[in-house]
Amino acid sequence: FIPVIAPVGVGESGETYNINADWVASKVTVALNAAKLILLTDVEGVLDKNGSLISSVKLSVVEQMLEDGTIKGGMIPKIQCAMQAIERGIKRVHIVDGRQLDEGIDLPLGRHAHRAPGPRKKGNGPGQK
Repeated sequence: FIPVIAPVGVGESGETYNINADWVASKVTVALNAAKLILLTDVEGVLDKNGSLISSVKLSVVEQMLEDGTIKGGMIPKIQCAMQAIERGIKRVHIVDGRQLDEGIDLPLGRHAHRAPGPRKKGNGPGQK
């Protein structure tokens, strides 16, 4: 299953706090000992120094990219949450451009393909042509 959690906290006097969603997702993923963490973003993803999308990267390389400024801006906290999840035993982290998702997420999760709820066009499901 894919839990969707609103990252809202409540203070002692009933005040509400908006908590960083990536931080919450990372902590919940670790607490559930989930197979992977999926983070949505509103940018293309993690880019190299030339602005090209990086599809896969090792933790040691990510650390260097943070140090040399390749990873910057709003991607920094997302990467930090991803790194924490990996360091705490989560096997894989996906950072997905949510702007490209018009029908849900199709990612292989374990032995079966799972999909976020939502409409699906005829002919593009698993095993369909």
